[in-house]
Amino acid sequence: MQQIRADKWLKGAFPSLTRRHVHEVFEKGWVKCKQGHTLKKGDSICPDALPEVEELVCFLKKLRTGNAALPIPLVVEMDDFCIVDKPPGVPSHPLSLFDEATVTHWAFARFPLIEAQFPAIQPTIVPHRLDTWTSGILIVAKTQEAYQRWRSRFISKEVEKKYLAWCWGNPGKSRFVIDTTILHDPSDRRKMKAAADDEDSGLGTALTQVSILQQRSGYFLAEMMCKTGITHQIRVHMACAGFPHLGDKLYDPFFSSRAIQPGYHQLRASVLITPEGEFKVDTSVFEKGLDF
Repeated sequence: MQQIRADKWLKGAFPSLTRRHVHEVFEKGWVKCKQGHTLKKGDSICPDALPEVEELVCFLKKLRTGNAALPIPLVVEMDDFCIVDKPPGVPSHPLSLFDEATVTHWAFARFPLIEAQFPAIQPTIVPHRLDTWTSGILIVAKTQEAYQRWRSRFISKEVEKKYLAWCWGNPGKSRFVIDTTILHDPSDRRKMKAAADDEDSGLGTALTQVSILQQRSGYFLAEMMCKTGITHQIRVHMACAGFPHLGDKLYDPFFSSRAIQPGYHQLRASVLITPEGEFKVDTSVFEKGLDF
């Protein structure tokens, strides 16, 4: 009888698992032979001696029920989407199979009907994203149609986004525009960087409009508006202009010597201006600078 590799069997038995998920399941040791021995991806198995995956089955069932314990405020609810105020430290969407504390899992628990709309094991149901430590306004789609509608709007730049950020320095002017091209940093896959004059990012032009709201001793509060959504756009733009965010260990080269060292970068998504109206979250606490 022809044998089959254990990883190919798992993918066939659970077709919604991605390649990354399959790797993670084997790393976890959740694929075992009848005798209880843990199998590796490359091990061969007989079709009449199928592996045991009870732990995986139980975990997947639990995963799809969501996570009702996440403290994510609901700002606006519509028929096929809602607006939430994402706290800092909560990822917008899952990456690993074992991510259980994202906005997606909050939505599964809050709106059980969503689960049937998104059959993927770890689906993305937010049509735009915020960094894990960026707080603020986020759209959550309840249906596939709503997800695609909002994705199209963001791609076609029909949505304007406003952010608030506490930044180091003193710009010396009340308004300015940053249009530096952004590309991936080849020296650090976690980062983006401002492109040199002869570099083409392939990501399109990024433009950020900046208005200064408060100036304090050595740092300031700014409002930024952008239609583009390049990864880390505002953080990179402000850092390359000489005004990195307070608490931004990734983009502030002087973070370790700063007099103020918040636990995360001080950036809050505050407003979305959309074809369906303008949506806002409360920013009063953030504007007082109470997080640092």
